[in-house]
Amino acid sequence: MHRVTFDSNVWRKVASPSKFSRDASLASYQKLNAACRSGVIQGFLSETTFTLEQIKRDDRLAWLRSSARVSVIETITGPNALKIQFSIGASNVVVPKITQMVQDHLDDAYAIGIRVLRSKRIAGPNSALLKDAKYFFNYPSDTEYHHYNNKDGEIVRYLESMGVGIANIKGKGHANSSATSNDHWTDGIAAMSDSEKGSVADLVAEWADADAVATSIAHDVVYFCTNDIGKGSSNKGVVSTMSPAKSQAIMEKFGIQFISPVHLMQELGL
Repeated sequence: MHRVTFDSNVWRKVASPSKFSRDASLASYQKLNAACRSGVIQGFLSETTFTLEQIKRDDRLAWLRSSARVSVIETITGPNALKIQFSIGASNVVVPKITQMVQDHLDDAYAIGIRVLRSKRIAGPNSALLKDAKYFFNYPSDTEYHHYNNKDGEIVRYLESMGVGIANIKGKGHANSSATSNDHWTDGIAAMSDSEKGSVADLVAEWADADAVATSIAHDVVYFCTNDIGKGSSNKGVVSTMSPAKSQAIMEKFGIQFISPVHLMQELGL
């Protein structure tokens, strides 16, 4: 069984190939769909596909600069043990765009065995599309879930150190902050004008991409199937995870392979 994460620009066509009858690569998507059904491929999606990427492009800046939110949950776990969970940041509620269409594709993906991998961050958004826990990969135990989650966090931080993912938007925020202040990067984003909606939307997309890759690596996924090669990212001021230089460095470090649907089909001999 080959472990494959399908990127946001691929997964709907793999899950619902009949709805993309005019796509030039339809035959590849049909074969990948059949491979998921038969168990040749164990397919995954990143949670960021339904959270960060489902925030409308024009709404991403407003989401980031929304009023700070702090929540604290205290749970007694034993006679002398207290578990405290907290989050701080922008609103964590995402109203997905074109909800029913995406929901239909998600149901098609679920039907062929594709599952969503959790990709959690403090203050990360939640999606109404994923209210039903059935869509998520089922971890055998809480211990295993925490193992993968901790590994995910380590890889996210490594990718950030490479300058990709959330590093882009943090850099934008710091650049927009007062040089003499101790502003957090989110303060710099909050001060941005609406004229920069487009650039912020691209940065959030890159954040989602890098987190999806980190989550895939943490879960021992071998192939990250995408049509994205980071083309034109530098023109947008984005250091892209999918650019040839960065993706090659990530492959050499972690072993994951970035591959197109057509080449994945050929690689697996489908």
